[in-house]
Amino acid sequence: MRFGILVCCTAFLVTAGVANAKKGKCPAPVKSAVKEAYPGSTIEKCRAKNDDTSVKLTTKDLRKLELLVTSDGTIARTSQDTVVKALPEAVRKAFHAKYGEKLEPRSATRIELADGTKEYGLTWKPKKKKRRTAVFTADGKFVEEQ
Repeated sequence: MRFGILVCCTAFLVTAGVANAKKGKCPAPVKSAVKEAYPGSTIEKCRAKNDDTSVKLTTKDLRKLELLVTSDGTIARTSQDTVVKALPEAVRKAFHAKYGEKLEPRSATRIELADGTKEYGLTWKPKKKKRRTAVFTADGKFVEEQ
């Protein structure tokens, strides 16, 4: 009987460990980097992306951020939603030059790379097509479309 209880409890603990990994428990270097860069923040979600980890968090001043953290704990990218009207003029002009004056982005994201470079992602949905995002540098240079 004791052996049956031991096997049952061991199986439960192993299953619980697998479930935590699937839920996205953050690796220690990632968690440490996030806590150091944003003290007092709350990690909402961690998800492995190739060799990196995507982390969604809420800072102590209630900002919602998404970080891309490398396996060694380097924050490679920080993204935060922003208001379209708050975009730099160069970014708005570049968007309209590329996609036309009539097209307005539905949302915008401010992206800061590890080297301090700022980029902006503007998202829109063409009629009867999938949502699209165009990324521009702060001075209006086109980077990519997704």
